[in-house]
Amino acid sequence: HFYDENKQLLRSFPPMELFDVNIQDIQPSQFYVDEDKVEAVAGFIRSEADIFIPVARIGDYLVSCDGHTRLFYATTQGYTKVRAFFADPGDYLAAFAEEARKRNVYSPYDLELISHAEYKKKWHDFCDDFFRERAQE
Repeated sequence: HFYDENKQLLRSFPPMELFDVNIQDIQPSQFYVDEDKVEAVAGFIRSEADIFIPVARIGDYLVSCDGHTRLFYATTQGYTKVRAFFADPGDYLAAFAEEARKRNVYSPYDLELISHAEYKKKWHDFCDDFFRERAQE
C-alpha cells in the first residue's frame, strides 16, 4: 500500500508471496554492476532483510529479473540470503541468463564491478545490440 504525506491511500497492490533464497542460488541475468549504483544502495541497505529481488524460474535456474546491484552489495557485506518474489521474466530473460553463464557469471558473486562510464558503455551496448538483433530476426 502506498500513502501520501497525509496518510491518504494512493495505490494498493495485491500482496506478493516472499521467500528466502540463498544468494549463491540466484543466476544473474546481467554481468556488470555499476559502482555508483552500489554506492547508492549502500545508503539504504542495513541488513539482508532490506533486500527484495524479483526472480523467475527458468529451467533449472532461479534467475534474477532485476536487483543485481543489491545482490552484489549483499555479497560485499557477507550476507548469504535475500528475500525474493516471483516476477514475469519477459521474453528475453532466459537469453540474458544464458549469456551470463557464457561469461562465467553463475551467481551474484561472479558479477563484475565497473565504473559508471564503463557500465553505460558495456551494458547499454550489449542491450542495444541484443534487442537490435532480435528486431531483425
